Amino acid sequence: MVTVTNVLQGAHLSLLVDRQLRPDSLDVYPESLTDPAVIPVSGPPLTVGQHVLVVQQFCSMKSSTDGPGVPVVKGNLKVTVTPEPVVRGTTTQVHVDATDTATGVAVGGLTVTFKGQQVGVTPASFSYSPALGESDPTGTVDGGNEYNSVNFTITLVDPFWTLSMHAGPVPIIISNQQTNSFLKTDITNITWLVEPDFPATGFPKTISVTPTPPNVITNVQLPIPTGNVNMVKVTLSGTASTQGGTLNNVIIPPGSGMINPTDPQTVAHNSSTETISWVLTVSLQTDQHTGGYDLYVIPMLQGIGP
Repeated sequence: MVTVTNVLQGAHLSLLVDRQLRPDSLDVYPESLTDPAVIPVSGPPLTVGQHVLVVQQFCSMKSSTDGPGVPVVKGNLKVTVTPEPVVRGTTTQVHVDATDTATGVAVGGLTVTFKGQQVGVTPASFSYSPALGESDPTGTVDGGNEYNSVNFTITLVDPFWTLSMHAGPVPIIISNQQTNSFLKTDITNITWLVEPDFPATGFPKTISVTPTPPNVITNVQLPIPTGNVNMVKVTLSGTASTQGGTLNNVIIPPGSGMINPTDPQTVAHNSSTETISWVLTVSLQTDQHTGGYDLYVIPMLQGIGP
């Protein structure tokens, strides 16, 4: 088919290919000059390098046939591959469709190759089972004589993603060289509560670790969400102790206590690894009953991101 614009209402259109008249013609009644008309092409298919010229006749008036015409070029395709992405270690039915970018019409019968092998013609459907560790594969929709070929890539993702939870420093050391004072607070336990908002076998999960210097890093794997909900709530708590000491002329007695649970923080799954971090800080507060000082470990959210 040949698409023509700037057509007068009621005009008669004829198609010339390399100055030879094709038998197809068309009377058109567009609502405006911007509405295109489409002339079917009879006889042999158009090939790249030919020239087409549309003659418009309205009553006794006729457009010129002396022009060079428009060269025939291959059309362009939009290739759609679903689903996207594909999970490694699973078997997925992949669908490859092609549409004409100019008309939006589906184009069938084009050869589809994937990883060097022919897997069908558009609309193509084939089974694919990527292995763990496999790189993103590529394929091609062969446009044939009428369209430019289009390459495509299928993005692969692991069946799990990693949530990396950080807290530190461990231990917490506060010193003041001017007063020659020093206070060390040991973090004796860190407990993470991981609560996905999407279905995940084995969750919610509580993970308890004994910290080792210089920081606490705990990784947990979660299934990739299959729906629109991809949020995970993370809560930090734990225990701490100190042998006591003198800081800025303030005597801190030995003791131990709880690190109160933080407010739940939300982490979204957007990549293969997401990280949430807290900075562990120490706060000295006056004991209203004894007049002394109590030591508290307060986690401060540092950041969330890949």
